[in-house]
Amino acid sequence: MSSVGVFALTLCIISNIFTFMEVFRQNAEKSKRLSFVLPVGFLICALIGAGGCPSGAGQNKSLSKKLYWLGQDYYERSIKAKTSAAKEKFLEESLFQLRKSVKNDSGNFLARNLLGYIYLQKADQELGMSEVAQCLTGEDARESRANAEKLFKMAEENFAEVVSLEPKCTSSLLGLANVAMFFKQYEKAIKHARNVINTLMEGGVKTSCSSPGDKAVAWANIGWAHFHLGSKIKASKNLRQALFLAPKFYLAHYWLGRIFYSEKRYEEALKEFEMTVREFGLPQAAHQYLGLARLKLGRKSEARSAFLRCVKLAPKSCTAEECRRYLAVMSRTGEGS
Repeated sequence: MSSVGVFALTLCIISNIFTFMEVFRQNAEKSKRLSFVLPVGFLICALIGAGGCPSGAGQNKSLSKKLYWLGQDYYERSIKAKTSAAKEKFLEESLFQLRKSVKNDSGNFLARNLLGYIYLQKADQELGMSEVAQCLTGEDARESRANAEKLFKMAEENFAEVVSLEPKCTSSLLGLANVAMFFKQYEKAIKHARNVINTLMEGGVKTSCSSPGDKAVAWANIGWAHFHLGSKIKASKNLRQALFLAPKFYLAHYWLGRIFYSEKRYEEALKEFEMTVREFGLPQAAHQYLGLARLKLGRKSEARSAFLRCVKLAPKSCTAEECRRYLAVMSRTGEGS
């Protein structure tokens, strides 16, 4: 997968996580209360033995629910953490609690849904380490890709289980669309995303793992999938629908800009890339394409600034290498100096 592809996938995952976060933040106070109550529950079970805690053929739904809230609390802490070490610590603790939650109740679809998103996030981190933190090649790159594929498969298994338990969980349907996009199964991604839209249109949000924001993300997924299938007209239409629902949706702006750029509509592409950078700030590939669009329009000094910013954001990434090549060419020809 190209570094640009990693960026696009990252935005897609982030967008889905943000819409998912809207749902479980509504229960934040409950989660905080249970994070204090749960250790006491563990102690009681340990003291009185397994016979004193409800099991049901190894299943304990009450304990599973508490473990889910605790795992959710750790996940939110990982998002708010200031350092990478703290983020990873909380994320691993969240995984630990959620796995126990599912073990105690295989039908806890909320726990499985969050597990799926954590695996997606870790897969994205794996790709980021190989193409953003550094630009791996050869066997190292193949090993990193294989690790990411395993994590995507683990995410897919959890999302599929959620949908079998709760077919109206649009969050998991979007997760399945993400996985399909990674494996370049674009028709499959479109099917999952359309299922999200149809589910929300049938009667609004019906489950605790759905959000109104899922619809805009679904339209964007459909649009980008159509782009890869060669249908730019459909892609543009779908992305505009996403922007109609969410005007500042940076992912849709970036993808629409990519379509315009591929059609040599550089002025329109420039506006979309500028919106992406303005709303999101950091995406490296957006700065790369911002520079390319400016270069096509003869705005060489501004293009140089965009390429320099691209390099500065992640100096060891594959995208940074591409931006350096553009800068080197501009230097040799005296452009943008």
